[in-house]
Amino acid sequence: MHKPIGLVAKDREDLSIVSSLLQDSLFFAFDVQHNKENNYFSIFLNRFVWESSDQLPPYMRVHTTLCCRQVVRVYTENIFFQDRSIHSLLSLSSSERKSENLDIHLVLAGNSILRLTVTDINIIIKDLGLCWQTNVHPRLG
Repeated sequence: MHKPIGLVAKDREDLSIVSSLLQDSLFFAFDVQHNKENNYFSIFLNRFVWESSDQLPPYMRVHTTLCCRQVVRVYTENIFFQDRSIHSLLSLSSSERKSENLDIHLVLAGNSILRLTVTDINIIIKDLGLCWQTNVHPRLG
């Protein structure tokens, strides 16, 4: 039985944990939201449940939200928010702080880029609803 996840990342070590949990998550481009007025960014994800993937099929997936606060700017390349393109999130990482801001890199499959410039790492992930079964493992195809 899957226990829903709710985590907060405040530093690079936390971010690496969040990255491992969100690895191979899928999302539609139109599920990416950036609220400039409130310095808030979010993505609605279809997350592979890695914490229960050591078992044989069926595996599990769950809807998860990733929210980031203190976002100064969002840079994207090859992401078209009005279409139904699906993107695969491979990892999250952050750059070294070189000024008052730092960058959080969302590494995507293909040639797409998603980079958040933030004042501090402040990311929340939360599973939403129930899991569902899948026979497809991201690493096994």
